[in-house]
Amino acid sequence: MTGKTRRDPLWLEALPWLALAAACAPLLRGFPQGHDWSFELVRVAEYGRALATQWPPAWAENLYGGYGSPIFLFYAPLYAFVSSGLGGLLGAAERGATLSIALAGGIGLLSMRRLAFLATDSRAAARVAASLFVLHPYLLCDALLRNANAEYLALCIAPAVAAGLLGLRTHPHRAACALAVSLAFLVLAHNLTALFTAGMLSVAAAALYLPQAEGRRAAWIGLGLGVATGIALAAFFWLPAVTLTPLVRTGDLVVGKFDFHRQFPQPLALFGYARFFGAGVLPLLALCAAAAAAIWRRPEDAWRRRLLYAALAGAAVCLFLMTRASVLVWEAIPVLPLFQFPWRLQGPLALLAAMAAAIAFAAWLRGRPATWRRGAEVGITLAALANGLPHLLDARPLEPRIASALPRILSAEGVRAGQNTATVLDEYLPRSASPQTWQSQPAGPAGVVGVTGGVTYQAKAERPPGIRLSATALGPSHVRLGRWAFPGWELSVDGQARAAEANRFGSIDAPIPTGRSEVRLRYRGPPARRLGLAVSALGMGALLGLAWRLRRG
Repeated sequence: MTGKTRRDPLWLEALPWLALAAACAPLLRGFPQGHDWSFELVRVAEYGRALATQWPPAWAENLYGGYGSPIFLFYAPLYAFVSSGLGGLLGAAERGATLSIALAGGIGLLSMRRLAFLATDSRAAARVAASLFVLHPYLLCDALLRNANAEYLALCIAPAVAAGLLGLRTHPHRAACALAVSLAFLVLAHNLTALFTAGMLSVAAAALYLPQAEGRRAAWIGLGLGVATGIALAAFFWLPAVTLTPLVRTGDLVVGKFDFHRQFPQPLALFGYARFFGAGVLPLLALCAAAAAAIWRRPEDAWRRRLLYAALAGAAVCLFLMTRASVLVWEAIPVLPLFQFPWRLQGPLALLAAMAAAIAFAAWLRGRPATWRRGAEVGITLAALANGLPHLLDARPLEPRIASALPRILSAEGVRAGQNTATVLDEYLPRSASPQTWQSQPAGPAGVVGVTGGVTYQAKAERPPGIRLSATALGPSHVRLGRWAFPGWELSVDGQARAAEANRFGSIDAPIPTGRSEVRLRYRGPPARRLGLAVSALGMGALLGLAWRLRRG
Protein backbone atom coordinates (compact mmCIF):
# COMPACT_ATOMS: atom_id res chain seq x y z
CA MET A 1 0.00 0.00 0.00
CA THR A 2 1.31 3.46 -0.90
CA GLY A 3 -0.91 5.37 1.51
CA LYS A 4 -2.93 6.89 -1.31
CA THR A 5 -6.65 6.29 -1.54
CA ARG A 6 -7.41 4.01 -4.44
CA ARG A 7 -10.06 5.59 -6.64
CA ASP A 8 -12.63 3.68 -8.63
CA PRO A 9 -12.45 3.78 -12.43
CA LEU A 10 -14.23 6.69 -14.11
CA TRP A 11 -16.62 4.37 -15.90
CA LEU A 12 -17.95 3.22 -12.53
CA GLU A 13 -18.36 6.83 -11.40
CA ALA A 14 -20.37 7.45 -14.58
CA LEU A 15 -22.92 4.69 -13.91
CA PRO A 16 -25.43 6.74 -11.86
CA TRP A 17 -25.14 9.61 -14.34
CA LEU A 18 -25.93 7.21 -17.16
CA ALA A 19 -28.93 6.07 -15.12
CA LEU A 20 -30.04 9.71 -14.79
CA ALA A 21 -29.56 10.25 -18.53
CA ALA A 22 -31.84 7.29 -19.20
CA ALA A 23 -34.43 8.67 -16.77
CA CYS A 24 -34.36 12.07 -18.48
CA ALA A 25 -34.16 10.78 -22.07
CA PRO A 26 -37.93 11.23 -22.74
CA LEU A 27 -37.57 14.92 -21.85
CA LEU A 28 -35.44 15.46 -24.96
CA ARG A 29 -38.69 15.30 -26.94
CA GLY A 30 -40.28 18.07 -24.87
CA PHE A 31 -42.57 18.47 -21.90
CA PRO A 32 -44.36 15.18 -21.15
CA GLN A 33 -48.08 14.96 -21.81
CA GLY A 34 -49.17 13.27 -18.61
CA HIS A 35 -52.35 13.47 -16.58
CA ASP A 36 -52.06 17.11 -15.47
CA TRP A 37 -49.85 18.76 -18.08
CA SER A 38 -52.18 21.73 -18.62
CA PHE A 39 -52.53 22.53 -14.90
CA GLU A 40 -48.77 22.31 -14.43
CA LEU A 41 -47.85 24.58 -17.33
CA VAL A 42 -50.58 27.12 -16.58
CA ARG A 43 -49.39 27.39 -12.98
CA VAL A 44 -45.81 27.90 -14.16
CA ALA A 45 -46.85 30.58 -16.66
CA GLU A 46 -49.01 32.40 -14.11
CA TYR A 47 -46.27 32.23 -11.48
CA GLY A 48 -43.82 33.79 -13.92
CA ARG A 49 -46.20 36.68 -14.60
CA ALA A 50 -46.89 37.15 -10.88
CA LEU A 51 -43.16 37.35 -10.16
CA ALA A 52 -43.02 40.63 -12.07
CA THR A 53 -45.28 42.40 -9.56
CA GLN A 54 -45.47 40.30 -6.39
CA TRP A 55 -42.75 39.01 -4.10
CA PRO A 56 -43.32 36.33 -3.21
CA PRO A 57 -46.27 35.69 -5.57
CA ALA A 58 -49.65 35.07 -3.96
CA TRP A 59 -52.33 35.75 -6.58
CA ALA A 60 -52.65 34.22 -10.07
CA GLU A 61 -54.56 36.95 -11.85
CA ASN A 62 -55.79 35.26 -15.02
CA LEU A 63 -57.20 32.00 -13.69
CA TYR A 64 -60.95 31.42 -13.48
CA GLY A 65 -61.81 33.65 -16.39
CA GLY A 66 -59.82 36.58 -15.00
CA TYR A 67 -61.21 36.46 -11.46
CA GLY A 68 -57.89 35.05 -10.29
CA SER A 69 -56.90 32.64 -7.54
CA PRO A 70 -54.87 32.73 -4.30
CA ILE A 71 -53.27 29.46 -5.46
CA PHE A 72 -49.71 30.53 -4.67
CA LEU A 73 -50.58 31.00 -1.02
CA PHE A 74 -51.36 27.28 -0.76
CA TYR A 75 -49.63 25.35 -3.54
CA ALA A 76 -45.95 24.76 -2.77
CA PRO A 77 -44.09 27.21 -5.06
CA LEU A 78 -40.58 25.84 -5.60
CA TYR A 79 -41.16 23.98 -8.87
CA ALA A 80 -43.12 26.88 -10.36
CA PHE A 81 -40.46 29.36 -9.21
CA VAL A 82 -37.58 27.44 -10.77
CA SER A 83 -39.52 26.62 -13.95
CA SER A 84 -40.74 30.16 -14.52
CA GLY A 85 -37.23 31.54 -13.98
CA LEU A 86 -35.71 29.06 -16.42
CA GLY A 87 -38.60 29.65 -18.80
CA GLY A 88 -37.77 33.35 -18.85
CA LEU A 89 -34.18 32.53 -19.76
CA LEU A 90 -35.14 29.96 -22.40
CA GLY A 91 -38.01 31.95 -23.87
CA ALA A 92 -40.88 29.54 -23.10
CA ALA A 93 -42.55 28.32 -19.91
CA GLU A 94 -42.67 24.71 -21.11
CA ARG A 95 -38.92 24.69 -21.75
CA GLY A 96 -38.24 25.90 -18.24
CA ALA A 97 -40.67 23.33 -16.82
CA THR A 98 -38.95 20.54 -18.78
CA LEU A 99 -35.46 21.56 -17.68
CA SER A 100 -36.65 21.78 -14.07
CA ILE A 101 -37.66 18.12 -14.16
CA ALA A 102 -34.17 17.15 -15.35
CA LEU A 103 -32.53 19.32 -12.68
CA ALA A 104 -34.73 17.73 -10.02
CA GLY A 105 -33.45 14.33 -11.15
CA GLY A 106 -29.88 15.58 -10.75
CA ILE A 107 -30.69 16.76 -7.23
CA GLY A 108 -32.14 13.32 -6.48
CA LEU A 109 -28.99 11.61 -7.71
CA LEU A 110 -26.62 13.78 -5.69
CA SER A 111 -28.71 13.79 -2.52
CA MET A 112 -29.31 10.03 -2.55
CA ARG A 113 -25.65 9.40 -3.26
CA ARG A 114 -24.67 11.57 -0.31
CA LEU A 115 -27.19 9.87 1.96
CA ALA A 116 -26.05 6.38 0.98
CA PHE A 117 -22.38 7.29 1.42
CA LEU A 118 -23.06 8.56 4.94
CA ALA A 119 -24.95 5.35 5.63
CA THR A 120 -22.28 2.97 4.32
CA ASP A 121 -18.98 4.85 3.86
CA SER A 122 -18.84 3.11 0.47
CA ARG A 123 -18.73 4.94 -2.85
CA ALA A 124 -19.89 1.83 -4.66
CA ALA A 125 -22.93 1.43 -2.42
CA ALA A 126 -23.68 5.14 -2.86
CA ARG A 127 -23.62 4.77 -6.65
CA VAL A 128 -25.91 1.78 -6.49
CA ALA A 129 -28.43 3.65 -4.32
CA ALA A 130 -28.37 6.67 -6.66
CA SER A 131 -29.05 4.52 -9.73
CA LEU A 132 -31.88 2.67 -8.00
CA PHE A 133 -33.42 5.95 -6.88
CA VAL A 134 -33.36 7.96 -10.12
CA LEU A 135 -34.70 4.98 -12.10
CA HIS A 136 -37.36 4.05 -9.56
CA PRO A 137 -40.59 3.60 -11.56
CA TYR A 138 -42.73 5.66 -9.20
CA LEU A 139 -40.43 8.66 -9.54
CA LEU A 140 -40.39 8.20 -13.31
CA CYS A 141 -44.19 8.18 -13.33
CA ASP A 142 -44.35 11.33 -11.22
CA ALA A 143 -42.16 13.17 -13.70
CA LEU A 144 -43.26 11.66 -17.01
CA LEU A 145 -46.76 10.18 -16.70
CA ARG A 146 -48.59 12.06 -13.94
CA ASN A 147 -47.04 15.55 -14.23
CA ALA A 148 -46.76 15.48 -10.44
CA ASN A 149 -43.64 17.60 -10.76
CA ALA A 150 -43.90 19.30 -7.36
CA GLU A 151 -44.04 15.90 -5.67
CA TYR A 152 -41.19 14.65 -7.86
CA LEU A 153 -39.00 17.59 -6.87
CA ALA A 154 -39.80 17.02 -3.20
CA LEU A 155 -38.93 13.33 -3.43
CA CYS A 156 -35.61 14.27 -5.01
CA ILE A 157 -34.88 16.71 -2.15
CA ALA A 158 -35.96 14.31 0.62
CA PRO A 159 -32.67 12.30 0.64
CA ALA A 160 -30.80 15.56 1.33
CA VAL A 161 -32.89 16.07 4.47
CA ALA A 162 -32.13 12.51 5.55
CA ALA A 163 -28.44 13.08 4.81
CA GLY A 164 -28.52 16.11 7.09
CA LEU A 165 -29.93 13.91 9.84
CA LEU A 166 -27.15 11.32 9.44
CA GLY A 167 -24.46 14.00 9.28
CA LEU A 168 -25.33 15.18 12.79
CA ARG A 169 -23.44 12.19 14.11
CA THR A 170 -20.01 13.50 13.08
CA HIS A 171 -20.39 17.17 12.04
CA PRO A 172 -23.32 18.66 13.99
CA HIS A 173 -22.90 22.30 12.90
CA ARG A 174 -22.38 21.55 9.24
CA ALA A 175 -25.22 19.05 9.22
CA ALA A 176 -27.53 21.51 11.00
CA CYS A 177 -26.98 24.04 8.19
CA ALA A 178 -27.57 21.39 5.52
CA LEU A 179 -30.65 20.13 7.34
CA ALA A 180 -32.12 23.63 7.63
CA VAL A 181 -31.68 24.45 3.94
CA SER A 182 -32.85 21.08 2.61
CA LEU A 183 -35.86 21.00 4.95
CA ALA A 184 -36.91 24.50 3.87
CA PHE A 185 -36.65 23.50 0.20
CA LEU A 186 -38.62 20.33 0.91
CA VAL A 187 -41.48 22.31 2.50
CA LEU A 188 -41.45 24.72 -0.45
CA ALA A 189 -41.50 21.82 -2.91
CA HIS A 190 -44.49 19.78 -1.71
CA ASN A 191 -46.57 20.09 1.45
CA LEU A 192 -47.57 16.46 1.94
CA THR A 193 -44.18 14.95 1.13
CA ALA A 194 -42.63 17.34 3.65
CA LEU A 195 -45.10 16.31 6.34
CA PHE A 196 -44.56 12.59 5.86
CA THR A 197 -40.78 12.94 5.57
CA ALA A 198 -40.64 15.00 8.76
CA GLY A 199 -42.59 12.34 10.65
CA MET A 200 -40.42 9.58 9.24
CA LEU A 201 -37.18 11.37 10.14
CA SER A 202 -38.30 12.18 13.67
CA VAL A 203 -38.72 8.47 14.30
CA ALA A 204 -35.37 7.78 12.64
CA ALA A 205 -33.68 10.40 14.83
CA ALA A 206 -34.97 8.68 17.94
CA ALA A 207 -33.79 5.29 16.68
CA LEU A 208 -30.33 6.53 15.74
CA TYR A 209 -29.43 8.98 18.48
CA LEU A 210 -31.29 8.03 21.63
CA PRO A 211 -29.21 4.86 22.22
CA GLN A 212 -25.98 6.71 21.49
CA ALA A 213 -24.17 8.09 24.51
CA GLU A 214 -21.14 9.72 22.88
CA GLY A 215 -21.95 12.90 20.98
CA ARG A 216 -25.67 12.56 21.66
CA ARG A 217 -26.11 16.04 23.09
CA ALA A 218 -24.42 17.77 20.13
CA ALA A 219 -26.49 15.74 17.67
CA TRP A 220 -29.79 16.65 19.33
CA ILE A 221 -28.84 20.33 19.56
CA GLY A 222 -27.92 20.31 15.87
CA LEU A 223 -31.18 18.55 15.04
CA GLY A 224 -33.22 21.10 16.95
CA LEU A 225 -31.40 24.06 15.41
CA GLY A 226 -31.60 22.62 11.89
CA VAL A 227 -35.30 21.79 12.06
CA ALA A 228 -36.30 25.08 13.69
CA THR A 229 -34.27 27.11 11.20
CA GLY A 230 -35.62 25.18 8.22
CA ILE A 231 -39.22 25.62 9.34
CA ALA A 232 -38.60 29.33 9.91
CA LEU A 233 -37.04 29.77 6.46
CA ALA A 234 -40.18 28.39 4.82
CA ALA A 235 -42.62 30.28 7.09
CA PHE A 236 -43.51 32.81 4.37
CA PHE A 237 -45.23 29.91 2.60
CA TRP A 238 -46.58 27.55 5.24
CA LEU A 239 -47.83 30.17 7.71
CA PRO A 240 -50.46 31.71 5.37
CA ALA A 241 -51.19 28.28 3.91
CA VAL A 242 -52.10 26.91 7.35
CA THR A 243 -53.94 29.94 8.71
CA LEU A 244 -55.98 30.64 5.55
CA THR A 245 -56.96 27.06 4.77
CA PRO A 246 -60.48 27.47 6.26
CA LEU A 247 -61.19 30.12 3.59
CA VAL A 248 -60.74 27.72 0.66
CA ARG A 249 -62.27 24.40 -0.36
CA THR A 250 -59.71 21.87 0.84
CA GLY A 251 -62.57 19.60 1.91
CA ASP A 252 -62.93 18.72 -1.77
CA LEU A 253 -59.57 16.94 -1.55
CA VAL A 254 -61.02 13.98 0.34
CA VAL A 255 -64.35 13.28 -1.36
CA GLY A 256 -65.48 11.18 -4.31
CA LYS A 257 -62.74 9.34 -6.12
CA PHE A 258 -60.20 11.23 -4.00
CA ASP A 259 -61.44 9.55 -0.83
CA PHE A 260 -58.59 7.27 0.30
CA HIS A 261 -61.08 4.48 1.10
CA ARG A 262 -61.52 3.96 -2.65
CA GLN A 263 -57.85 4.10 -3.62
CA PHE A 264 -56.12 1.16 -1.94
CA PRO A 265 -54.30 -0.82 -4.63
CA GLN A 266 -54.05 -4.56 -4.87
CA PRO A 267 -50.82 -5.61 -3.09
CA LEU A 268 -49.36 -7.26 -6.18
CA ALA A 269 -49.99 -4.11 -8.24
CA LEU A 270 -47.53 -2.23 -6.04
CA PHE A 271 -44.68 -4.24 -7.52
CA GLY A 272 -45.97 -4.62 -11.04
CA TYR A 273 -45.79 -2.48 -14.16
CA ALA A 274 -49.39 -2.20 -15.34
CA ARG A 275 -50.29 0.88 -13.24
CA PHE A 276 -48.46 4.19 -13.04
CA PHE A 277 -47.82 3.64 -9.31
CA GLY A 278 -46.27 0.21 -9.83
CA ALA A 279 -42.65 0.06 -8.66
CA GLY A 280 -41.66 -3.14 -10.42
CA VAL A 281 -40.01 -6.10 -8.76
CA LEU A 282 -36.56 -4.62 -8.14
CA PRO A 283 -37.40 -2.53 -5.02
CA LEU A 284 -39.03 -5.60 -3.49
CA LEU A 285 -35.91 -7.65 -4.22
CA ALA A 286 -33.75 -4.89 -2.72
CA LEU A 287 -35.79 -4.90 0.48
CA CYS A 288 -35.58 -8.70 0.67
CA ALA A 289 -31.81 -8.53 0.24
CA ALA A 290 -31.62 -5.90 2.98
CA ALA A 291 -33.77 -8.00 5.31
CA ALA A 292 -31.51 -11.01 4.67
CA ALA A 293 -28.44 -8.88 5.36
CA ALA A 294 -29.97 -7.78 8.67
CA ILE A 295 -30.06 -11.45 9.66
CA TRP A 296 -26.99 -13.04 8.08
CA ARG A 297 -24.61 -10.24 7.03
CA ARG A 298 -25.23 -7.52 9.57
CA PRO A 299 -23.05 -4.37 9.34
CA GLU A 300 -20.17 -4.52 11.79
CA ASP A 301 -20.92 -1.03 13.12
CA ALA A 302 -23.79 -0.86 15.65
CA TRP A 303 -24.92 2.55 14.38
CA ARG A 304 -25.26 1.23 10.81
CA ARG A 305 -27.16 -1.79 12.09
CA ARG A 306 -29.67 0.56 13.73
CA LEU A 307 -29.87 2.50 10.47
CA LEU A 308 -30.62 -0.68 8.52
CA TYR A 309 -33.28 -1.72 11.00
CA ALA A 310 -34.83 1.76 10.86
CA ALA A 311 -34.93 1.70 7.05
CA LEU A 312 -36.57 -1.72 7.01
CA ALA A 313 -39.07 -0.71 9.69
CA GLY A 314 -39.94 2.44 7.74
CA ALA A 315 -40.41 0.40 4.57
CA ALA A 316 -42.70 -2.00 6.43
CA VAL A 317 -44.80 0.94 7.67
CA CYS A 318 -45.09 2.37 4.14
CA LEU A 319 -46.12 -1.02 2.77
CA PHE A 320 -48.68 -1.48 5.52
CA LEU A 321 -50.20 1.98 4.92
CA MET A 322 -50.67 1.10 1.25
CA THR A 323 -52.88 -1.89 2.13
CA ARG A 324 -56.53 -1.91 3.12
CA ALA A 325 -55.55 -3.34 6.51
CA SER A 326 -54.45 0.19 7.51
CA VAL A 327 -57.87 1.85 7.12
CA LEU A 328 -58.19 2.49 10.85
CA VAL A 329 -54.81 4.23 10.89
CA TRP A 330 -55.82 6.46 7.97
CA GLU A 331 -59.03 7.35 9.76
CA ALA A 332 -57.29 8.06 13.07
CA ILE A 333 -54.51 10.39 11.83
CA PRO A 334 -56.08 13.65 10.59
CA VAL A 335 -53.48 14.57 7.97
CA LEU A 336 -53.27 11.18 6.23
CA PRO A 337 -56.53 11.47 4.23
CA LEU A 338 -55.06 14.51 2.46
CA PHE A 339 -52.69 12.13 0.69
CA GLN A 340 -55.82 10.89 -1.15
CA PHE A 341 -54.02 7.91 -2.68
CA PRO A 342 -52.33 5.43 -0.34
CA TRP A 343 -50.05 4.40 -3.21
CA ARG A 344 -48.37 7.83 -2.96
CA LEU A 345 -46.28 6.32 -0.18
CA GLN A 346 -44.33 4.62 -2.96
CA GLY A 347 -42.30 7.86 -2.97
CA PRO A 348 -40.97 7.62 0.60
CA LEU A 349 -40.64 3.86 0.09
CA ALA A 350 -38.35 4.51 -2.89
CA LEU A 351 -35.97 6.44 -0.62
CA LEU A 352 -36.03 3.77 2.08
CA ALA A 353 -35.55 0.93 -0.40
CA ALA A 354 -32.56 2.64 -2.03
CA MET A 355 -30.89 3.33 1.31
CA ALA A 356 -31.56 -0.21 2.58
CA ALA A 357 -30.18 -1.57 -0.69
CA ALA A 358 -26.98 0.46 -0.24
CA ILE A 359 -26.42 -0.92 3.27
CA ALA A 360 -27.18 -4.44 2.07
CA PHE A 361 -24.81 -4.04 -0.90
CA ALA A 362 -21.97 -2.99 1.39
CA ALA A 363 -22.74 -5.80 3.85
CA TRP A 364 -23.03 -8.63 1.32
CA LEU A 365 -19.86 -7.63 -0.55
CA ARG A 366 -17.78 -6.94 2.54
CA GLY A 367 -14.41 -8.65 2.11
CA ARG A 368 -15.16 -9.74 -1.48
CA PRO A 369 -12.77 -9.08 -4.39
CA ALA A 370 -13.13 -5.78 -6.25
CA THR A 371 -14.20 -7.64 -9.39
CA TRP A 372 -17.24 -9.00 -7.53
CA ARG A 373 -18.22 -5.54 -6.37
CA ARG A 374 -17.83 -4.00 -9.82
CA GLY A 375 -19.79 -6.77 -11.46
CA ALA A 376 -22.57 -6.47 -8.92
CA GLU A 377 -22.65 -2.69 -9.36
CA VAL A 378 -23.01 -2.94 -13.14
CA GLY A 379 -25.60 -5.69 -12.81
CA ILE A 380 -27.76 -3.69 -10.36
CA THR A 381 -27.59 -0.58 -12.56
CA LEU A 382 -28.72 -2.57 -15.60
CA ALA A 383 -31.47 -4.17 -13.53
CA ALA A 384 -32.63 -0.71 -12.42
CA LEU A 385 -32.77 0.39 -16.05
CA ALA A 386 -34.74 -2.69 -17.04
CA ASN A 387 -37.09 -2.16 -14.09
CA GLY A 388 -37.84 1.42 -15.14
CA LEU A 389 -38.00 0.74 -18.88
CA PRO A 390 -41.75 -0.01 -19.11
CA HIS A 391 -42.60 3.42 -17.73
CA LEU A 392 -39.89 5.15 -19.76
CA LEU A 393 -41.41 3.68 -22.91
CA ASP A 394 -44.88 4.89 -21.86
CA ALA A 395 -43.76 8.53 -21.71
CA ARG A 396 -45.04 10.79 -24.49
CA PRO A 397 -44.27 14.43 -25.33
CA LEU A 398 -46.99 16.98 -25.93
CA GLU A 399 -48.82 16.42 -29.20
CA PRO A 400 -47.49 18.68 -31.99
CA ARG A 401 -50.80 20.57 -32.27
CA ILE A 402 -50.71 21.31 -28.52
CA ALA A 403 -47.02 22.21 -28.49
CA SER A 404 -47.46 24.66 -31.37
CA ALA A 405 -50.41 26.33 -29.61
CA LEU A 406 -48.68 26.72 -26.22
CA PRO A 407 -47.66 30.38 -26.69
CA ARG A 408 -51.34 31.24 -27.16
CA ILE A 409 -52.65 28.84 -24.49
CA LEU A 410 -50.20 30.05 -21.81
CA SER A 411 -50.48 33.78 -22.54
CA ALA A 412 -52.44 35.92 -20.10
CA GLU A 413 -55.23 36.32 -22.64
CA GLY A 414 -55.20 32.61 -23.42
CA VAL A 415 -55.47 31.63 -19.76
CA ARG A 416 -58.40 34.00 -19.25
CA ALA A 417 -60.20 33.02 -22.45
CA GLY A 418 -59.58 29.33 -21.86
CA GLN A 419 -61.13 29.68 -18.41
CA ASN A 420 -58.24 27.73 -16.91
CA THR A 421 -58.45 26.65 -13.29
CA ALA A 422 -55.68 26.18 -10.76
CA THR A 423 -56.17 22.48 -9.95
CA VAL A 424 -58.38 19.54 -10.83
CA LEU A 425 -60.70 20.00 -7.86
CA ASP A 426 -60.67 23.81 -7.49
CA GLU A 427 -59.78 23.20 -3.86
CA TYR A 428 -58.09 26.60 -3.60
CA LEU A 429 -61.07 28.54 -4.89
CA PRO A 430 -62.37 30.82 -2.09
CA ARG A 431 -65.37 29.36 -0.29
CA SER A 432 -67.39 32.51 -0.98
CA ALA A 433 -66.75 32.31 -4.75
CA SER A 434 -69.55 31.15 -7.03
CA PRO A 435 -68.16 28.51 -9.42
CA GLN A 436 -70.88 29.35 -11.96
CA THR A 437 -70.22 33.12 -12.00
CA TRP A 438 -66.74 33.07 -13.47
CA GLN A 439 -67.91 30.77 -16.26
CA SER A 440 -71.01 32.75 -17.21
CA GLN A 441 -69.71 36.26 -16.42
CA PRO A 442 -65.96 36.36 -17.04
CA ALA A 443 -64.06 39.46 -16.05
CA GLY A 444 -63.52 41.95 -18.85
CA PRO A 445 -60.10 43.22 -19.97
CA ALA A 446 -60.33 46.08 -17.46
CA GLY A 447 -61.35 43.68 -14.69
CA VAL A 448 -64.95 44.90 -14.64
CA VAL A 449 -67.88 42.46 -14.71
CA GLY A 450 -70.77 44.90 -14.60
CA VAL A 451 -72.09 48.24 -13.35
CA THR A 452 -75.35 49.54 -11.87
CA GLY A 453 -77.02 52.84 -12.61
CA GLY A 454 -75.58 55.33 -15.05
CA VAL A 455 -71.93 54.58 -14.47
CA THR A 456 -69.32 55.05 -17.14
CA TYR A 457 -65.69 54.14 -16.54
CA GLN A 458 -62.28 54.14 -18.13
CA ALA A 459 -59.51 51.74 -17.21
CA LYS A 460 -56.12 53.15 -16.30
CA ALA A 461 -52.75 51.47 -16.33
CA GLU A 462 -52.18 49.46 -13.18
CA ARG A 463 -49.66 46.77 -12.44
CA PRO A 464 -51.43 43.40 -11.98
CA PRO A 465 -53.12 41.97 -10.06
CA GLY A 466 -54.77 45.34 -9.41
CA ILE A 467 -57.59 47.28 -11.07
CA ARG A 468 -57.69 51.05 -11.54
CA LEU A 469 -60.67 52.92 -12.94
CA SER A 470 -61.81 56.45 -13.50
CA ALA A 471 -65.62 56.30 -13.05
CA THR A 472 -68.44 58.81 -13.48
CA ALA A 473 -71.87 58.18 -11.94
CA LEU A 474 -75.17 60.10 -12.09
CA GLY A 475 -75.99 58.84 -8.60
CA PRO A 476 -74.71 56.42 -5.96
CA SER A 477 -73.89 53.19 -7.77
CA HIS A 478 -71.37 50.38 -7.73
CA VAL A 479 -69.01 48.56 -10.07
CA ARG A 480 -68.66 44.80 -9.83
CA LEU A 481 -64.98 43.94 -10.09
CA GLY A 482 -63.79 40.64 -11.45
CA ARG A 483 -61.68 39.61 -8.48
CA TRP A 484 -62.59 37.16 -5.72
CA ALA A 485 -62.87 38.69 -2.29
CA PHE A 486 -60.01 37.31 -0.22
CA PRO A 487 -57.69 38.61 2.52
CA GLY A 488 -55.06 40.92 1.07
CA TRP A 489 -57.15 43.08 -1.26
CA GLU A 490 -57.11 46.83 -0.59
CA LEU A 491 -59.96 48.87 -2.11
CA SER A 492 -59.96 52.65 -2.22
CA VAL A 493 -62.35 55.18 -3.75
CA ASP A 494 -60.90 58.68 -4.21
CA GLY A 495 -58.07 57.67 -1.90
CA GLN A 496 -60.41 56.61 0.90
CA ALA A 497 -60.11 52.98 2.06
CA ARG A 498 -63.23 50.86 1.66
CA ALA A 499 -63.88 47.30 2.80
CA ALA A 500 -63.24 44.76 0.01
CA GLU A 501 -66.14 42.52 1.02
CA ALA A 502 -67.64 39.66 -0.95
CA ASN A 503 -70.92 40.18 -2.78
CA ARG A 504 -73.36 37.33 -3.31
CA PHE A 505 -71.20 36.03 -6.16
CA GLY A 506 -68.02 36.04 -4.09
CA SER A 507 -66.39 38.90 -6.01
CA ILE A 508 -65.84 42.53 -4.93
CA ASP A 509 -68.19 45.48 -5.44
CA ALA A 510 -66.72 48.99 -5.43
CA PRO A 511 -69.15 51.74 -4.33
CA ILE A 512 -69.25 54.70 -6.73
CA PRO A 513 -70.41 58.09 -5.42
CA THR A 514 -72.16 60.69 -7.55
CA GLY A 515 -69.84 62.45 -9.94
CA ARG A 516 -66.31 61.55 -10.94
CA SER A 517 -64.20 59.25 -8.79
CA GLU A 518 -61.03 57.16 -8.86
CA VAL A 519 -61.32 53.48 -7.95
CA ARG A 520 -58.29 51.39 -7.11
CA LEU A 521 -58.06 47.74 -6.09
CA ARG A 522 -54.64 46.36 -5.17
CA TYR A 523 -53.50 43.03 -3.78
CA ARG A 524 -51.01 43.47 -0.97
CA GLY A 525 -51.15 39.93 0.37
CA PRO A 526 -52.73 38.79 3.63
CA PRO A 527 -51.26 39.71 7.04
CA ALA A 528 -50.25 36.06 7.53
CA ARG A 529 -47.96 36.33 4.51
CA ARG A 530 -46.29 39.43 5.92
CA LEU A 531 -45.86 37.73 9.29
CA GLY A 532 -44.43 34.67 7.54
CA LEU A 533 -41.91 36.85 5.72
CA ALA A 534 -40.78 38.30 9.04
CA VAL A 535 -40.33 34.81 10.49
CA SER A 536 -38.42 33.73 7.37
CA ALA A 537 -36.12 36.73 7.80
CA LEU A 538 -35.40 35.55 11.34
CA GLY A 539 -34.74 32.07 9.97
CA MET A 540 -32.25 33.49 7.48
CA GLY A 541 -30.50 35.28 10.32
CA ALA A 542 -30.32 32.02 12.27
CA LEU A 543 -28.91 30.21 9.21
CA LEU A 544 -26.24 32.85 8.73
CA GLY A 545 -25.41 32.52 12.43
CA LEU A 546 -24.99 28.76 12.05
CA ALA A 547 -22.81 29.26 8.98
CA TRP A 548 -20.68 31.81 10.82
CA ARG A 549 -20.26 29.42 13.73
CA LEU A 550 -19.28 26.67 11.31
CA ARG A 551 -16.66 28.88 9.67
CA ARG A 552 -15.30 29.96 13.04
CA GLY A 553 -15.16 26.35 14.20
